[in-house]
Amino acid sequence: MKRLIRFLRDFLRVKKCAVCGAVIDESHRDLCRNCEKDYDKLLRETCFSCGAEAPFCRCDTDVSIGSDRQTSLFFLRSGFSRRMVYSLKRQGRRRTVDFLTEELAEVADRAKGETNLSAFVITYIPRRKKSIRHYGFDQTELLATALSKRLSIPLVRAFRHTGRAVQKKKSKRDRKENAEKSYELLPSVPVEGKNWILLDDVITTGSTMHACARLLKQNGAGIVWAFSVAKS
Repeated sequence: MKRLIRFLRDFLRVKKCAVCGAVIDESHRDLCRNCEKDYDKLLRETCFSCGAEAPFCRCDTDVSIGSDRQTSLFFLRSGFSRRMVYSLKRQGRRRTVDFLTEELAEVADRAKGETNLSAFVITYIPRRKKSIRHYGFDQTELLATALSKRLSIPLVRAFRHTGRAVQKKKSKRDRKENAEKSYELLPSVPVEGKNWILLDDVITTGSTMHACARLLKQNGAGIVWAFSVAKS
Protein backbone atom coordinates (compact mmCIF):
# COMPACT_ATOMS: atom_id res chain seq x y z
CA MET A 1 0.00 0.00 0.00
CA LYS A 2 2.81 2.42 0.87
CA ARG A 3 4.45 1.76 -2.48
CA LEU A 4 1.16 2.39 -4.34
CA ILE A 5 0.58 5.66 -2.48
CA ARG A 6 4.14 6.76 -3.20
CA PHE A 7 3.75 5.91 -6.90
CA LEU A 8 0.45 7.80 -7.26
CA ARG A 9 1.83 10.79 -5.38
CA ASP A 10 4.90 11.04 -7.62
CA PHE A 11 2.88 10.37 -10.78
CA LEU A 12 0.24 13.00 -10.18
CA ARG A 13 2.50 15.77 -8.98
CA VAL A 14 4.53 18.14 -11.10
CA LYS A 15 8.09 17.24 -12.04
CA LYS A 16 10.45 17.61 -9.09
CA CYS A 17 14.18 17.34 -8.47
CA ALA A 18 15.27 13.75 -7.83
CA VAL A 19 17.24 14.82 -4.75
CA CYS A 20 15.76 17.85 -3.02
CA GLY A 21 12.21 17.73 -4.41
CA ALA A 22 12.22 21.28 -5.78
CA VAL A 23 9.86 21.88 -8.72
CA ILE A 24 11.74 21.89 -12.02
CA ASP A 25 10.86 22.72 -15.59
CA GLU A 26 9.68 19.77 -17.70
CA SER A 27 12.37 20.52 -20.27
CA HIS A 28 15.11 20.46 -17.63
CA ARG A 29 17.20 17.56 -16.39
CA ASP A 30 15.92 15.48 -13.48
CA LEU A 31 17.83 17.68 -11.02
CA CYS A 32 17.27 21.30 -10.10
CA ARG A 33 20.06 23.70 -11.02
CA ASN A 34 21.62 23.69 -7.55
CA CYS A 35 21.58 19.91 -7.24
CA GLU A 36 22.88 19.55 -10.77
CA LYS A 37 25.93 21.65 -9.88
CA ASP A 38 26.53 19.60 -6.75
CA TYR A 39 26.07 16.34 -8.65
CA ASP A 40 28.49 17.31 -11.42
CA LYS A 41 31.03 18.20 -8.74
CA LEU A 42 30.37 14.87 -7.02
CA LEU A 43 31.11 12.92 -10.20
CA ARG A 44 34.49 14.62 -10.52
CA GLU A 45 35.70 13.39 -7.12
CA THR A 46 38.59 10.93 -7.31
CA CYS A 47 39.92 8.10 -5.14
CA PHE A 48 42.43 9.16 -2.50
CA SER A 49 44.54 6.08 -3.30
CA CYS A 50 44.54 5.55 -7.06
CA GLY A 51 43.28 8.93 -8.30
CA ALA A 52 40.51 7.40 -10.44
CA GLU A 53 36.89 8.54 -10.54
CA ALA A 54 34.47 6.23 -8.73
CA PRO A 55 33.32 4.18 -11.79
CA PHE A 56 36.95 3.28 -12.58
CA CYS A 57 38.40 2.86 -9.07
CA ARG A 58 39.45 -0.76 -8.54
CA CYS A 59 40.90 -0.37 -5.05
CA ASP A 60 40.19 -3.32 -2.72
CA THR A 61 38.15 -5.17 -5.35
CA ASP A 62 39.74 -8.55 -4.67
CA VAL A 63 40.68 -8.00 -1.02
CA SER A 64 37.59 -6.58 0.70
CA ILE A 65 34.86 -6.93 -1.91
CA GLY A 66 35.81 -10.28 -3.40
CA SER A 67 34.53 -9.54 -6.89
CA ASP A 68 36.26 -9.68 -10.26
CA ARG A 69 35.24 -6.11 -11.06
CA GLN A 70 33.85 -3.16 -9.16
CA THR A 71 31.96 -0.06 -10.28
CA SER A 72 30.36 2.66 -8.17
CA LEU A 73 28.56 5.78 -9.32
CA PHE A 74 30.17 8.14 -6.81
CA PHE A 75 32.06 8.33 -3.50
CA LEU A 76 30.09 8.76 -0.30
CA ARG A 77 31.91 11.74 1.22
CA SER A 78 29.99 14.97 0.85
CA GLY A 79 26.73 16.08 2.41
CA PHE A 80 25.16 16.07 -1.04
CA SER A 81 26.14 12.44 -1.73
CA ARG A 82 24.60 11.47 1.61
CA ARG A 83 21.40 13.32 0.78
CA MET A 84 21.12 11.36 -2.46
CA VAL A 85 21.57 8.06 -0.64
CA TYR A 86 19.14 9.15 2.08
CA SER A 87 16.53 9.99 -0.56
CA LEU A 88 16.93 6.49 -1.97
CA LYS A 89 17.12 4.50 1.29
CA ARG A 90 14.58 6.33 3.42
CA GLN A 91 12.09 7.72 0.90
CA GLY A 92 12.36 5.44 -2.14
CA ARG A 93 10.91 8.06 -4.45
CA ARG A 94 10.29 6.95 -7.99
CA ARG A 95 12.05 10.00 -9.42
CA THR A 96 15.17 9.19 -7.38
CA VAL A 97 15.16 5.55 -8.48
CA ASP A 98 14.62 6.53 -12.13
CA PHE A 99 17.42 9.10 -12.04
CA LEU A 100 19.93 6.75 -10.42
CA THR A 101 18.95 3.92 -12.77
CA GLU A 102 19.77 6.06 -15.80
CA GLU A 103 23.05 7.14 -14.24
CA LEU A 104 24.01 3.55 -13.36
CA ALA A 105 23.16 2.37 -16.87
CA GLU A 106 25.36 5.09 -18.36
CA VAL A 107 28.23 4.20 -16.02
CA ALA A 108 27.87 0.50 -16.88
CA ASP A 109 28.15 1.36 -20.56
CA ARG A 110 31.28 3.44 -19.92
CA ALA A 111 32.94 0.92 -17.64
CA LYS A 112 32.16 -2.29 -19.54
CA GLY A 113 34.97 -1.95 -22.10
CA GLU A 114 34.82 -5.02 -24.31
CA THR A 115 32.50 -6.82 -21.90
CA ASN A 116 29.20 -7.99 -23.35
CA LEU A 117 26.54 -7.00 -20.81
CA SER A 118 23.99 -9.30 -22.43
CA ALA A 119 26.02 -12.22 -21.03
CA PHE A 120 25.18 -11.15 -17.46
CA VAL A 121 22.26 -11.51 -15.10
CA ILE A 122 21.63 -9.00 -12.32
CA THR A 123 20.88 -9.67 -8.68
CA TYR A 124 20.86 -7.53 -5.57
CA ILE A 125 21.69 -7.63 -1.88
CA PRO A 126 18.32 -7.54 -0.10
CA ARG A 127 17.32 -5.26 2.73
CA ARG A 128 16.44 -6.66 6.13
CA LYS A 129 12.77 -7.68 6.42
CA LYS A 130 12.36 -5.42 9.44
CA SER A 131 13.52 -2.43 7.38
CA ILE A 132 11.23 -3.37 4.50
CA ARG A 133 8.27 -3.47 6.87
CA HIS A 134 9.26 -0.11 8.33
CA TYR A 135 9.90 1.77 5.08
CA GLY A 136 7.60 -0.22 2.80
CA PHE A 137 10.18 -1.01 0.13
CA ASP A 138 13.62 -2.46 -0.61
CA GLN A 139 15.60 0.31 -2.31
CA THR A 140 18.14 -2.03 -3.90
CA GLU A 141 15.39 -4.24 -5.30
CA LEU A 142 13.79 -1.15 -6.86
CA LEU A 143 17.10 -0.21 -8.47
CA ALA A 144 17.85 -3.75 -9.64
CA THR A 145 14.40 -4.13 -11.21
CA ALA A 146 14.70 -0.83 -13.07
CA LEU A 147 18.31 -1.49 -14.12
CA SER A 148 17.42 -4.94 -15.40
CA LYS A 149 14.85 -3.40 -17.74
CA ARG A 150 17.17 -0.56 -18.73
CA LEU A 151 20.06 -2.91 -19.60
CA SER A 152 17.77 -5.64 -21.02
CA ILE A 153 19.31 -8.36 -18.85
CA PRO A 154 17.49 -10.86 -16.58
CA LEU A 155 16.88 -10.11 -12.92
CA VAL A 156 17.36 -13.06 -10.55
CA ARG A 157 16.49 -12.83 -6.88
CA ALA A 158 19.38 -14.87 -5.53
CA PHE A 159 19.73 -14.02 -1.82
CA ARG A 160 17.74 -13.74 1.33
CA HIS A 161 18.63 -11.94 4.55
CA THR A 162 18.76 -14.33 7.48
CA GLY A 163 17.73 -11.70 10.01
CA ARG A 164 21.09 -11.24 11.73
CA ALA A 165 22.06 -7.96 13.38
CA VAL A 166 22.46 -4.81 11.30
CA GLN A 167 25.91 -3.74 10.06
CA LYS A 168 25.62 -0.09 11.09
CA LYS A 169 28.07 1.10 13.79
CA LYS A 170 29.93 -2.24 13.83
CA SER A 171 33.70 -2.48 13.45
CA LYS A 172 35.15 -3.72 10.18
CA ARG A 173 35.95 -7.09 11.76
CA ASP A 174 32.48 -7.44 13.25
CA ARG A 175 30.90 -6.42 9.96
CA LYS A 176 32.77 -9.19 8.15
CA GLU A 177 31.76 -11.84 10.69
CA ASN A 178 28.16 -10.66 10.74
CA ALA A 179 27.88 -10.46 6.93
CA GLU A 180 29.03 -14.06 6.53
CA LYS A 181 26.04 -15.17 8.62
CA SER A 182 23.49 -12.65 7.34
CA TYR A 183 22.95 -13.81 3.75
CA GLU A 184 22.34 -17.10 2.04
CA LEU A 185 21.51 -18.23 -1.48
CA LEU A 186 17.90 -19.07 -2.16
CA PRO A 187 17.30 -22.73 -3.01
CA SER A 188 17.50 -23.77 -6.65
CA VAL A 189 19.02 -20.47 -7.88
CA PRO A 190 20.90 -21.26 -11.13
CA VAL A 191 24.33 -19.80 -10.31
CA GLU A 192 26.83 -22.05 -12.06
CA GLY A 193 28.33 -20.76 -15.29
CA LYS A 194 26.52 -17.40 -15.19
CA ASN A 195 28.10 -13.95 -15.04
CA TRP A 196 26.59 -11.75 -12.35
CA ILE A 197 26.11 -8.05 -11.72
CA LEU A 198 25.77 -7.91 -7.92
CA LEU A 199 24.06 -4.67 -6.92
CA ASP A 200 24.02 -2.88 -3.57
CA ASP A 201 23.17 0.70 -2.74
CA VAL A 202 26.32 1.51 -0.73
CA ILE A 203 29.65 -0.25 -0.23
CA THR A 204 31.12 0.74 3.14
CA THR A 205 33.72 -1.80 4.28
CA GLY A 206 32.84 -4.26 1.52
CA SER A 207 31.90 -7.01 3.99
CA THR A 208 28.35 -7.54 2.72
CA MET A 209 29.39 -7.46 -0.92
CA HIS A 210 32.25 -9.85 -0.17
CA ALA A 211 29.95 -12.33 1.59
CA CYS A 212 27.47 -12.42 -1.31
CA ALA A 213 30.16 -12.47 -4.01
CA ARG A 214 31.76 -15.38 -2.16
CA LEU A 215 28.49 -17.32 -2.15
CA LEU A 216 28.16 -16.84 -5.89
CA LYS A 217 31.75 -17.90 -6.54
CA GLN A 218 31.45 -20.97 -4.29
CA ASN A 219 28.47 -22.09 -6.33
CA GLY A 220 30.18 -21.85 -9.70
CA ALA A 221 29.56 -18.26 -10.85
CA GLY A 222 31.68 -16.90 -13.67
CA ILE A 223 32.43 -13.17 -13.47
CA VAL A 224 31.03 -11.32 -10.47
CA TRP A 225 30.81 -7.57 -11.08
CA ALA A 226 30.16 -5.58 -7.91
CA PHE A 227 27.97 -2.58 -8.64
CA SER A 228 26.81 0.16 -6.27
CA VAL A 229 25.46 3.68 -6.18
CA ALA A 230 28.05 4.88 -3.68
CA LYS A 231 31.32 3.75 -2.14
CA SER A 232 32.74 4.99 1.16
